Amino acid sequence: MAAERSLADFFRGFTDEWVRGNPNQAAATRYFSGEEQAALERQLTPETRAYRHARVELAKKGLAELAKFDPSHMTHDERISAETGLPVAMAESPLTCVAVGSGRALTHFDHMSRPASRHRFRLARRRARSAARSRVRVVKTRG
Repeated sequence: MAAERSLADFFRGFTDEWVRGNPNQAAATRYFSGEEQAALERQLTPETRAYRHARVELAKKGLAELAKFDPSHMTHDERISAETGLPVAMAESPLTCVAVGSGRALTHFDHMSRPASRHRFRLARRRARSAARSRVRVVKTRG
């Protein structure tokens, strides 16, 4: 069965099945479209022992199916995908990817330049000040 379809087809089919089994993920990522997406958005992911068992079984099935692919008939990209278990796309121009990624990182430089703990401390201090200002103060009058 695995020899009949490509590695890309395997990953596409397995990912579809995986996301169908988790309606919360399907809704959050808007993975599907049309009526199938609408139906999944009306469901909740069951967090039961049976659900977790079914997910483990699906993962085992996917790994077993992935192992059936012959690495000697794969391209370099497909071999990396099979070894990591993740879909891989090699960039035609890695230098362009670095430049674009660096540009995107620079647009968020103010968030990345300070440690997260310092940022959280500033937010907490700001919230505390705001809460202190909004409290109702009781004033005693002489009388």
